[in-house]
Amino acid sequence: MKKAVSVPGRDIPVLADADVVVAGGGPSGFAAAVTAARAGLQVILIERYGFLGGLATAGAVGTLCGLYLHHPERIEPIIGGFAAELTNALTARGGAFGPIIREGFTALLYNPWHMKRLCDDWIESEKNINLLLHSTVADAVVSDGAIRALLIAGPEGLKAVTGRIFVDATGDAALAAAAGVQTTKGDDVGAVMNPTMMFFAQGMNFALYQEKGMPVLNDRIKEAVREGKYPLTVSQGLVIPTFRPGEAIIKLSSLARNGHALDGSVIADITYAELKGRKDAEIAMEFLNKEIPGFAGAFLSDTAVQVGIRETRRIVGRYVLTQADVLAGHIFDDVVCLCSWPLELWEGGTEPRMVFLSEGRYYGIPYRSLLSREINNLLVTGRAISMDHGAFASARVMGPCLAEGQAAGKACTLALTSGRSLDKISIGKLHEILAKDGARLR
Repeated sequence: MKKAVSVPGRDIPVLADADVVVAGGGPSGFAAAVTAARAGLQVILIERYGFLGGLATAGAVGTLCGLYLHHPERIEPIIGGFAAELTNALTARGGAFGPIIREGFTALLYNPWHMKRLCDDWIESEKNINLLLHSTVADAVVSDGAIRALLIAGPEGLKAVTGRIFVDATGDAALAAAAGVQTTKGDDVGAVMNPTMMFFAQGMNFALYQEKGMPVLNDRIKEAVREGKYPLTVSQGLVIPTFRPGEAIIKLSSLARNGHALDGSVIADITYAELKGRKDAEIAMEFLNKEIPGFAGAFLSDTAVQVGIRETRRIVGRYVLTQADVLAGHIFDDVVCLCSWPLELWEGGTEPRMVFLSEGRYYGIPYRSLLSREINNLLVTGRAISMDHGAFASARVMGPCLAEGQAAGKACTLALTSGRSLDKISIGKLHEILAKDGARLR
C-alpha cells in the first residue's frame, strides 16, 4: 500500500521575478524566451541541465526535422522566422549541413556541440533573460485560475520564481500538470511511442562507409534481427555525420520492456530506458564493427546525455489537433505555424509505421492548441501542446516546436502590451508580427 507524507506549510523564498517565466530550454522554450526578450520583456528561463537545447543537445538527435515541405527534387522551407535565423547561424559556424532529401521527407543535419554553443552565445547576448540552469520544475502555486509562482528545485534548495505569464516548454507538460491542467498520454489505451538512445561513434572510415557500408546497412540489420545474430531492437538504422573526422551520431535503438514502450514521465521507466539504452548502444557498436564496412576501426565514444523521449504527457487544451486535421491539410484561422512532417509512429515494432503526406500537402497548428482550458496565464509549446496521438506523431518534431516557441513569445508580448489575457489577444495582430519576423502561415 502506497503511503503519503504530509508536508508542513512553509514560506519559499522568491529567487527571481519577471514578465515571462519559461520552463524548459529546449527548442520551443529557447525560441519563446529569446523572442519575448527581444520584444523588451523581462524573461526567466529555467533549464534542468547545465546547457540549453533540450533533446537537440542532450538527446543528440542530429537531425532537425519539420523545417521543409518535402519535394523529391527541390528544397522548400515551410518554417521560417526564428527557426530559419537559428539554422542559418548554425550553418554559418559549420554546425549544420544540408538539408538532405530522403524518401518521403527532408531534414537538416546538425552537430549537437555547435547547437549547444550557439544557444550559449545567443542567451549571453540577450540582457533581458535571466537564465537559471540546473533547475527543475517542482510545483506551481495557483489561485483564481492563474499561476502565481513556479517552484523550482536546484542547488540552492526549493525556490520560487514569479511572473505575469508562464510558458511550459518542458516537453512533459510538467508545469501544466503541476498547475492542475488536464493532461493525457499516448494512444487510445495510453501507450506512448518508444524512446531511442543515440550514441557517438569515432574512428570511422566514412568514405568506405558511404561506398560500401551505407548501401547494405539496413539489409544487414534486418538479417541480424531475423537470424538472432545480434539482439538489435530495430530493423533499420541511421548514421548521421557530424562532419568531424571519423565521427557520426548513430540511431540504432527502440527501447521497450517486455514489448511495452517506456514512458519518460515515469521514474521507473526512464531509469530502465537509460540503463538499457547504454547497453543496447554497445551491442549496436559491436554489430557495426563486425558487419558494416567503414566501422571496423571505429569505437563507441559516448551515448547522449539522456535517452531520446518521443512521447509523454500533453495538455488537453482549447483545441485538440487531430490526425484527421493533419491528413486533411487543415489550416486554422488562428494558425501559428505549418508542418508537413509525416506521421512517424514508433509503436512497439522494430521500425516506425510511416504515414506520408502527399507531395505539397501541409497543415497548420492552431494557437488554441497552446492554450490550456484551466489556467489563463499559461502557454504550452513543443511536444506537449494539445493534440491527439496521431497528430503528435507528426507535430512533435523540432521544426514546429521552434515555430510554436516564437509564436508563444510574440503572444506574451501582445498580451502584456495590450492588457488582454492570452486567450483574448488579436490573432490578426499575432499573424502580422509573426509574418514580419519571417514566419510562414499559409
